[in-house]
Amino acid sequence: MRGLGDAARLARYNQRVRWAGLVLIALALLAAACGGSANTPEAVRRAILDHLASRPDLDLKGIQVDVASVSFRADEADALVTFRPRSGEGDAFQMRYTLERKAGRWVVKSKAQAGGMPHGAGGGLPPGHPDLGGSSAKQGATTK
Repeated sequence: MRGLGDAARLARYNQRVRWAGLVLIALALLAAACGGSANTPEAVRRAILDHLASRPDLDLKGIQVDVASVSFRADEADALVTFRPRSGEGDAFQMRYTLERKAGRWVVKSKAQAGGMPHGAGGGLPPGHPDLGGSSAKQGATTK
């Protein structure tokens, strides 16, 4: 009789080990899926918008922000971001951002100008520069 009770306990133990193994596999798959889903241009765009929203000198309502390209490596990402006025008037410019993953989210680490005008630039040409026909050129031109 004693052997029969041991067999039942062993069967229950084996069943618990199988369930624990399945739970561990499911958790590993879930962790891999969550980590991979953050490696998207949209996740990087959200991080950059969060960074820009923290700047009191910027009004994001009139700016269209697009991630032109992004490359991921381990816990860092490099993004080339294009900014253009929503009104369609004015030139677009690009900034390069380096982001790092903190607590499962992308956060801006640094930025560098890639082309066009930087954040908060005036948009006018230097005094005495010939008029180029655009509205921003007229603002910077001087009259004599």
